[in-house]
Amino acid sequence: MCGSREALLQKAEIYRELSEYYSGVLRSGKAAAQHIGELLPGRVVVPKIDVDSAYDYNRLFLGPCTLLAPPFEAFYHKVNPQLIESENLLVRSACVEAGMASAEEDDALDGHIFYSLAFVSKLLETLAGLPSLQTKEADGLYCTYQWFLKEHILAWLYDHLRDVRRYSVSAFCKDVAAAMNTFLLSEQELIALDACEA
Repeated sequence: MCGSREALLQKAEIYRELSEYYSGVLRSGKAAAQHIGELLPGRVVVPKIDVDSAYDYNRLFLGPCTLLAPPFEAFYHKVNPQLIESENLLVRSACVEAGMASAEEDDALDGHIFYSLAFVSKLLETLAGLPSLQTKEADGLYCTYQWFLKEHILAWLYDHLRDVRRYSVSAFCKDVAAAMNTFLLSEQELIALDACEA
């Protein structure tokens, strides 16, 4: 059961904002936390961007030193490298096709959470844009969304978010990670409920 168009678009917006956050747009992290708080009232603190936020973001995700919370699936999710590589290429090409990334971007970014979150956002937008949510096409897109979420986000992102909370020196990065964790737990619960109803 994929829910209403409004709910799908609300989640698509959150995934897009989280993707933008991981591309370096700090205010999108704040917007995502705010929207997660609206979706799940009383469970999220909306972070404030302060002077330490950009410094902390860089040391966690960008470097130049060793990354403290690498935003790459391959760092946390130890599965067949060829499988991850081929699926990362599919996700990246879907993001390029949707105008969410450039074909000229560095291959080193393959497997970056930016692409995965953008891909889920696009899947949900596409699903919400269908004339009917009661078709085989809608069921296929919803199954792809659930599969991708389970296999390529939920399989490793909790460990990444734990590292963000462990190594962060700013409340901002910790609060975005906590909001993201809360949102993903709610997504995981919905997937489990859908599996029980099937």
